[in-house]
Amino acid sequence: MPRLTTEEAEKIAGEGAWFNHAIAGAYPPGSTFKILTSIAAMRSGRLQPDQPIADCGGCGHGRQQALLLRNGEAHHGELKLPEAIAKSCDIYFYEAGRLATVEGLAAEAKRFHLDQRTGIEFAR
Repeated sequence: MPRLTTEEAEKIAGEGAWFNHAIAGAYPPGSTFKILTSIAAMRSGRLQPDQPIADCGGCGHGRQQALLLRNGEAHHGELKLPEAIAKSCDIYFYEAGRLATVEGLAAEAKRFHLDQRTGIEFAR
C-alpha cells in the first residue's frame, strides 16, 4: 500500500495544497449565484435562454449607481444565456435578477435551501 512520506507531506503543506478553498477561502459568491438568478428568471417566465435580455456595453445602471463590468473587455454586446454564463457577464445577470424580482430570487434561494445552515464546521 502506498504511503506518504514526511518529506512529501511537508512539500504538499509548503505548497498550500492541504488548504480547503471550498470552505476556508474568501471568495465572493456572486458568480456562483448567477446560475440561481437565471433559474429564478426562467421560472418566472421572463427569461428564455435563447433570447437576449441585455446589451452589455461594459456598464449598466443600478438604482442609484453605475454598474461597471470588470472583465478586461469593452463590452460583451447582446448575449443569450449560454454566452452570458460562459462570459460570466455581470450586466446580463443584473438584468436577469431584475426580471426575476427580489421575491423570485428569495424563493429560488430557499428552494435550493440557501436559507439553512450547511452543517459544515468552520475553523476560526
